[in-house]
Amino acid sequence: MAVVYARVLESAMSGVDLDDFRELRDVLGTGMSLFSIAFIPAIFEELAFRGLLQGRTSALFGNKMGVFIASITFGLAHGLSLGLPFHVGVGLYLGWLKLRSGSLYPSMALHFAYNATIVLAL
Repeated sequence: MAVVYARVLESAMSGVDLDDFRELRDVLGTGMSLFSIAFIPAIFEELAFRGLLQGRTSALFGNKMGVFIASITFGLAHGLSLGLPFHVGVGLYLGWLKLRSGSLYPSMALHFAYNATIVLAL
């Protein structure tokens, strides 16, 4: 399973220069990298995509369509690359999580954990 996840993560990161990413982590340090690359995006992306966009489109078009629109937009916001289907899938899961829980906190926590894994693994 870990090999499959590594391959999916690798395809999601296509187009990202990992040397630049590592250099940024070396300059900022692990703590500041976690804050700026994992914590802040998790909070603001979840507020934007699951809070505002999904909330509004769900009110207009229903919950399923709201999750779908927010997920497609989330994927597109992360770039047109081989990672697009992966990001849309992550968006679908985060949207479902927000819908099921009725709160942004679980999707924020999972989004942070995903981003933090990337920061710590690279």
